[in-house]
Amino acid sequence: MIIGNDLIEENTISFSEFEELSMPFFKLITITLKESGDQKDLAKKLETANTLKKLIGDMSSTGALQTNEEKIKMINLLEKINLQIELIHLKIKELPPTDLKIAGKRLGKKAQSGF
Repeated sequence: MIIGNDLIEENTISFSEFEELSMPFFKLITITLKESGDQKDLAKKLETANTLKKLIGDMSSTGALQTNEEKIKMINLLEKINLQIELIHLKIKELPPTDLKIAGKRLGKKAQSGF
């Protein structure tokens, strides 16, 4: 099957289209402990954050990240996404109290590794 140039040009994704989605996407995956939300919204945030984490992992394994700077930025972003996932878990109370200590230690180690 031959795809015409008109079809390709008409459906080319522009950088600005990605930029327009960045703020709603950012709001979808971030959470603060003060934030209120129902279980359904929090579950959607968790699902989206895990999907983004997988997408970034796929990017790394396909060679899309070529420079060390790009790789470091993605590693830092992955760490922040992991923190968001931890916060979402805490917010939806999936972690029993005994696991809170373990999560706290993990978060402490992550914070220390940033320096």
